[in-house]
Amino acid sequence: RHVWHCSLSLPPGDHLDSEKWGEIAEEHLRNLGIDPDSRPWVAVRHSDTDKDHIHILTSRINFNAEVWLGKWEVRRAIESTQELEKRFGLTLTPGLDELDNNGRKKPKSKEIQMANRTGEAIPRLVLQDIVDTALSESLSVFAFIERIEAAGARAIPNIASTGKMNGFAFEFDGIKLKASDLGKNYTW
Repeated sequence: RHVWHCSLSLPPGDHLDSEKWGEIAEEHLRNLGIDPDSRPWVAVRHSDTDKDHIHILTSRINFNAEVWLGKWEVRRAIESTQELEKRFGLTLTPGLDELDNNGRKKPKSKEIQMANRTGEAIPRLVLQDIVDTALSESLSVFAFIERIEAAGARAIPNIASTGKMNGFAFEFDGIKLKASDLGKNYTW
């Protein structure tokens, strides 16, 4: 495995020019601990799908015969892409551990540790279950709020100064979370 390969892709509809892709590719390599000035590398842009994307290939061996082993490279690559999305104003995507297959944010390690210490349920998971149950059938907003409250939680409407409904925050056992903190499926 003397060559390392990675692809970076934008969501459908997002596009960058080749110069910007070059900047992103070089910065991505640096974020992974690969000095692009010390080894051969190439970024190849494809247009064979509806997603604007590139493939980065580089030698794991630099010009001084030092080998890049790529320890924790998947995690570092995901952290790098999240940093690059913010830096270059790109569409933000979930990280490796943020969402499960149902669009629910997974509990953070601090939440899991607290639950292990106290023996109490994780409020994020409880709220997700309460909201999922409340949404299991079509309801008016008022009926939705009543169901949330009947389950022992609180739905807090977020109303803009214009009077427009922006969404909800939810509270359980003194812990308040925005809908987006529960996952993408919980936003207004």
